[in-house]
Amino acid sequence: MYNGEKNKKILTLGECRGPYSVAFSITSKCNFNCRHCYNNSGENIYEDLNDLELVEVTEQICELNPMSVCLCGGEPLIRGKIVYDIVKRLASNCGIVNLVTNGSTINENVLEELKVSGINTIQISLDGDRPFLHDNIRLKQGAFDMAINAIRLSVEKGFRVAVSCCPSKLNKDSIEGLCKLVKDLGVNELRLMPLILMGRGENMSNLRLEADEYLLLQQRLEILKKKYQDGCFTVSWGDPLDHLFRMPQNTKNNMSSYSMEIRSDGKLSVSTYLPIVVGDVRIHSLKEYWEAGYKDIWGNEKVRQYIDSLYSTNQFNSFKPKPYQGEDIEINLIV
Repeated sequence: MYNGEKNKKILTLGECRGPYSVAFSITSKCNFNCRHCYNNSGENIYEDLNDLELVEVTEQICELNPMSVCLCGGEPLIRGKIVYDIVKRLASNCGIVNLVTNGSTINENVLEELKVSGINTIQISLDGDRPFLHDNIRLKQGAFDMAINAIRLSVEKGFRVAVSCCPSKLNKDSIEGLCKLVKDLGVNELRLMPLILMGRGENMSNLRLEADEYLLLQQRLEILKKKYQDGCFTVSWGDPLDHLFRMPQNTKNNMSSYSMEIRSDGKLSVSTYLPIVVGDVRIHSLKEYWEAGYKDIWGNEKVRQYIDSLYSTNQFNSFKPKPYQGEDIEINLIV
């Protein structure tokens, strides 16, 4: 069925021929060098798919007909015009299409292209309510002003806008200020998630919140929800461990995998936070991998041996090999 907006197809869960959602990292390159980047964006660890390969993978995604597709990176918008081409194809054949960006390249022309192409939600990172906090994490002078400008323009253009923030010892006391700031700007959602000591974030242990600080933060978030949430604005907390607990239980209840994750080099991964890959979209299609076992990937015994003992995000970086260092744990679904 359609929601009446041109090129926007909203699917019911029963219409999905594959996963509910697909996360597609279209580049590992980035124009920032953020301190806490868990996937080492900009380090050129992986060779990105070329433009023709991006288009081919886009067609594979369309074949699966997911209800949601998220384009991420790296910084997706540095791929240029090809981004609009693949968004247009996805928006015409899937459900909603979202984009994650640092906001640095956003201007009115870019937003107009994204609007015409069919982007639904733009998620922009903002690590505090003032320049010092954001620029210090992003290691880019002026990054705060770029993000604020991107948020303001995106709201004005009619996009649904989400702002993501990673609380740390540096910005933990400015979360309410950030909440008020983004709500006043017209943002629809503030998304918070913990600092992960992985990738460049491995060197951020001195800024990671302690257990009691996380508990206090959760209590503050409940207060912020009561104070600021309404029909147009929400505050949410993302738990990186949640899917590793929930998905295996879903499999036990005969439910197919909720999502698929495609890395910028074409490798099909199990989780953004783990160095486990189960295929390569340049060798076999997403549909082939889905039918070969990805739809039941959380019941795969070889995968489960790596995730069953996880109970903390601190363990992500204890994998051998470490995530996003150029080596993987390969569990090929199609031999």
